[in-house]
Amino acid sequence: MVELNTIKDELQTNFIGQEIHNFAEVTSTNDVAKELAGKGARDGTLVVAEIQSCGRGRLGKKWVSPKGGIWFSIILRPKGNPEGALKLTLMTATVVAKVISGTFRLKAEIKRPNDVLINGKKVCGILTEMRTRADKVDFVVIGVGINANINLDSFPRPLRKSLTSLREELKEDVDRKRLLCVLLKEFEQCYRRQWLCVA
Repeated sequence: MVELNTIKDELQTNFIGQEIHNFAEVTSTNDVAKELAGKGARDGTLVVAEIQSCGRGRLGKKWVSPKGGIWFSIILRPKGNPEGALKLTLMTATVVAKVISGTFRLKAEIKRPNDVLINGKKVCGILTEMRTRADKVDFVVIGVGINANINLDSFPRPLRKSLTSLREELKEDVDRKRLLCVLLKEFEQCYRRQWLCVA
């Protein structure tokens, strides 16, 4: 748990992760983030957990989230309409695929709308949820789950043929803290360019 607990020490972001909520275990980081957002948590607030007991993906599908993965959610308060905010899912997938490919020299590909694959197997899933008022976005929560230092036998047998992990592909553990910091930096830069119109 210590590895991700100290992420703020290495973050190179201006607003993403300047407020961080770390947990040993939660139902899902999106659940916690939505509750925090509803109470006024600021733009860029980050929720990170070592384990999700009830992680979920798109269409309510269960997302198995054992220790060793990278499970986090970001609270955003973008201006614009709900339809536009949904594009954040693809933006996030693009960032994850770019960082994984660049960091580990693995060929990470996007399976629209919300998955990242390596060798045709899912290594990352993204779940975007939002609260709207009339035609405006109150907040968006982007949940990201990356199978990092996880053995495939940690997953239910029926899922093992369709999932992979960075450990499985590289045959060694990755530095989860460093990877998350790089991801958040790249995410913030991309978000600023596409949504805030600043370099």
